Amino acid sequence: MLYVFALDEGFVHPTGVAVASLDRFLGPDDRIAILHVGLSSDSQGRLRACTTGASLTFHDCTGLSDASWVPPGHVSEAAFLRYLAPDLLREHDRCVYLDGDVLVRHDPRELHDMDLDGKTLGAVQSRV
Repeated sequence: MLYVFALDEGFVHPTGVAVASLDRFLGPDDRIAILHVGLSSDSQGRLRACTTGASLTFHDCTGLSDASWVPPGHVSEAAFLRYLAPDLLREHDRCVYLDGDVLVRHDPRELHDMDLDGKTLGAVQSRV
């Protein structure tokens, strides 16, 4: 299964916590794709240290955002990177996108395997 996160340098710490909470549910065939805007090699190393089993791949999306995606003042460009996942990760027909500020408390395979009844995407509502 493929799990996707999108972030910039300002969200490395919370995403590391999210990756670590996901890690306990991951097997050797699971992958995590990190879509990012210019993450340093140090930050990439810190995120790699948050998982023990899954393979992490980093995709630098600097300059790939559509010019019409102008984030409001309180949102970073990285928030739009999720929209690039279908083009960047074409070898996968399905993934689970997770915001970097989540705690994974239950096995996310249920989300991955859910019948979307022909729809392109499914979403869950935040409890907050």
